[in-house]
Amino acid sequence: MMQISLAPIPFYWPREKVEAYYAAVAEWPVNRVYLGETVCSKRRELRLDDWLVIAERLQAAGKSVLLSTLALVESRAEVGVLKRIVAAGLPVEANDWTTIALAAEAGVPFHAGPSANVYNGAVLSELLSMGLTGWTLPVELGKDALRAILEEAGQHRHALLTEVFAFGFAPLAYSARCFTARAANVPKDRCETRCIQHPQGLLLQTQEHEPLFRINGIQTQSAQCVDLMPHWQDVRATGANGLRYCPVDENDGLRITALKQAMEADVPAPAVTDLPTSCGYWFQLPGILKLSVTTL
Repeated sequence: MMQISLAPIPFYWPREKVEAYYAAVAEWPVNRVYLGETVCSKRRELRLDDWLVIAERLQAAGKSVLLSTLALVESRAEVGVLKRIVAAGLPVEANDWTTIALAAEAGVPFHAGPSANVYNGAVLSELLSMGLTGWTLPVELGKDALRAILEEAGQHRHALLTEVFAFGFAPLAYSARCFTARAANVPKDRCETRCIQHPQGLLLQTQEHEPLFRINGIQTQSAQCVDLMPHWQDVRATGANGLRYCPVDENDGLRITALKQAMEADVPAPAVTDLPTSCGYWFQLPGILKLSVTTL
């Protein structure tokens, strides 16, 4: 049976909302949960000690828990936080190579997140020798690329959890510039964490008023919600053994439950969202495209 993983919350939500969200997660049919801030170190509604309290509660509910780290590390202070996370006593999700190096040096098991950019089996095999326990396929790669990576990794692939980003706004890029601050016409160092005002990011449109991207602090996301849940059997057929669900809103539990029920019945999962969706990258097509199971 494939695992369902819950990615870290990518947006800046108030503390009360985050705590209520993870109280609900304890009852959801997810196998593992990634906790922590991955976008911006200025987001401090919760600190490491708070994440550890949530982790303990989720572990008591039978979930595997990993602490996630920043995708873009820009200062010595941020490296200091990474060291504290690595030393916290839990496996980590390394979203950049600084964390990979710290975890490997400390002998801490780590999962390579989608922004670690694992593009070939040779890197996968090398990371395995450093303490890698799993990895997430970069969101822009499709099933043919995944098959090639796993084939190149050979027998090493059997020791790893291989996740595919299955639902959520895809993280496409990171920048030292904060786009949310720029949109508000304020400097990054005086942003006053305006991203907390945008619980699903800030939607950008083309001149023809078509949704194009979402900006979320220094992160650029897809405008559409990636939805591979109807195609989860196709994901399984590549050799992947994990589906990664990225938090979106208060209906996440309903969608995850529908996915779990579909997996148990071995049928395509139903579409349980009113959000615009896409899945093109998985099929080596423009990412913005949406394909139904019946048209393939």
